[in-house]
Amino acid sequence: MLDRVKRRRIIEFFSDSVFVKAFMDGFIRLIPFIYVASFTTLLLNFPFEPYMNWLTSTHWLARSYYLLVTFLNRSTNDYLAVYVALSVGWSYASTLQMKTGRGLILGALCAQGLLIMSSNGLQDIDKRFLSNQGIFTAVIVCLMVCPLYKILIQAKDEERKIRRHYRLQKSMNVIMYNFSTIIYISLILSCLSLAINQITDGNNLQELVSEYIANTLFRPAVIDKVSVAFLYILTYSLLWFFGIHGQNFLYMINDGLYNDLLMANVDGGAHNIINTGFFNIFCNMGGSGCMLALMLTSIAISKNKAAKTVSSIALVPGLFNISEMVFFGIPVAFNPAFLIPMTVAPMFNCAVAYIATRAGFIPIVANKVSWATPIFVNGYLSTGSINTIYLQAVLLVVDMLMFVPFYKSFEESENLKLEKRVRQIEDILKEHEESSESITLSELNGILGDTVDYLKSDLWYAIAEHELFLMYQPQSYADNKYFGAEALIRWDHYAAGRIYPPLIIKLAKEGGFLPELEKFILRESANTISQINALNLPNVRSKISANITGNSADDEHFVDTVKAAVDEYKIDPKDLCIEITEQETISGSDAMYDRLREVHKMGHKFFIDDFGMGHTSVNYLKLGIFDGVKLDGKITKGVITNEEDRSIISSVAMMCEKLNLTLVAEFVTDNEQEKLLKELGCEVFQGGLHSGPLVFDDLLEYIKEHSLSDGI
Repeated sequence: MLDRVKRRRIIEFFSDSVFVKAFMDGFIRLIPFIYVASFTTLLLNFPFEPYMNWLTSTHWLARSYYLLVTFLNRSTNDYLAVYVALSVGWSYASTLQMKTGRGLILGALCAQGLLIMSSNGLQDIDKRFLSNQGIFTAVIVCLMVCPLYKILIQAKDEERKIRRHYRLQKSMNVIMYNFSTIIYISLILSCLSLAINQITDGNNLQELVSEYIANTLFRPAVIDKVSVAFLYILTYSLLWFFGIHGQNFLYMINDGLYNDLLMANVDGGAHNIINTGFFNIFCNMGGSGCMLALMLTSIAISKNKAAKTVSSIALVPGLFNISEMVFFGIPVAFNPAFLIPMTVAPMFNCAVAYIATRAGFIPIVANKVSWATPIFVNGYLSTGSINTIYLQAVLLVVDMLMFVPFYKSFEESENLKLEKRVRQIEDILKEHEESSESITLSELNGILGDTVDYLKSDLWYAIAEHELFLMYQPQSYADNKYFGAEALIRWDHYAAGRIYPPLIIKLAKEGGFLPELEKFILRESANTISQINALNLPNVRSKISANITGNSADDEHFVDTVKAAVDEYKIDPKDLCIEITEQETISGSDAMYDRLREVHKMGHKFFIDDFGMGHTSVNYLKLGIFDGVKLDGKITKGVITNEEDRSIISSVAMMCEKLNLTLVAEFVTDNEQEKLLKELGCEVFQGGLHSGPLVFDDLLEYIKEHSLSDGI
């Protein structure tokens, strides 16, 4: 057995393939459609006789309900292959970072290719192969069209020629450039489809392959052999791995030959151990590949919130042997991590159940029950023996144990890739901070944009589940007397580790839940103040500064949020200071300043953060709202070598003295820097020279070790 490191390397090798990424991302984008298809399939096949009788009755409510569910089911299931072609084509273009227009064209070309390859000569398109039954054709078409399109668009000469000689408008240029590409690909697929039609006397690609497999590997004379059963399981498991509904693809075998063996048992004249019911009960628990075991494994051990959510939702239809949600949601399809367990588990179950039947521990499957009947119920109804339930339970546990090491390797591989992408996003944000350029992270192309959306979802969950926490960086006078502390938000992501704090704020802002994040910061800061006060330490000052943005201050509930934090923890408002950046101050609305005034009247102290001597913000200092200024770190870092920075600091210090404002210098890292800043007029210092960010217990120790000052 491969160890975890080797499994992870193999997974990463295959997962880095452009095709694998495109198919996995393409299937993931279809999760909403698959959810609808799965739940409506369950509603139309729910194995409860009174319900089914009502569903097929003539009552107006039943008819309306049936029509609605059927419409939703057909609008998803009946065209699922089309959606796959569109989504995979788009994802392939996105993976290669093609322009959006090309992604749309490639998706449309894949869908067109599906229509072409699903036709039967000059006859109409066989609509069966536009549904989930035709995903095989969709996959093959995407494998042909995507690289062909890539090759053709790399021929830049035609594009440059059109631009140089005809100087067409941009829209017409795009049309002309893509016209020949579309024609070439359409002609190739049409010729291939016609050739298959002629050779097979009217069959399409999928019918050709399906009939060949059935006639070659699964002859009626040997269909009841256990070795052939293993081959059948292996075949449909591999098809499922490529996103293809194995039983639908091999319908001639599943609904034909193996179903005939079951009916022979039902009629009482045969003793066929291997049959359709046998596969449903033992080999397809939760759907093909023993997906129920994977769902339970994911719920039990996964640290990935999205995977847990997918598995939890998929568990409902999974109990009724509908596995598409987990196959395309985690995803299992095109995921090398699950290829071994999803094929070995059902084959192992088949072998054990076959031996148990031969040994007389359980009876043969002699009753036909709906494929959607849940595990344990289907076992008992099919055989009439409680031993069947015991065997199913044991097999389910063993299957879960099989999935555990592979699931851990998969999650480790995914976490490493996610961590790498998060670091890339952080670097992009830092670059824009250095250049003072704005950026919308949600507009990043390709996988980085998807990662931003993923992080926003995780952050929202982390806020709701109180997974964020605060650290506190002390602020001190030059003589090391304690002044206060700044509350700093921290998030230890389960996969990406410690997240860059400005990225947390950016994600919350773009996600539309920044007020909720800053409400958490204010409440936790108030809670910390309350805990410090509860210790009744002599001469201990409990002042904590919390950062807010203009978005939160501009929120109509801002005043109530601050007041609620103070009232909940029964603290003195003057101990909860609030910092707002200079840029937010400049761009603030009149309504925001009205709210700041109201909070200031409640007793809270305000500081302007990242102050850089902007003229507009200087004017706001005269309004009487602010009690202090924190210098921009770029200025304090350069104070020793940059004369202009020293001049700015000196001017700000004189202004603060006249306005009776406290001047705080951040990013103070050595004695020489602090000495010069003090000479220029700075009063309070924050940075590595005195202390880095501390957890609450360490902050208390820091406070105890330093004599305190009255501060502001």
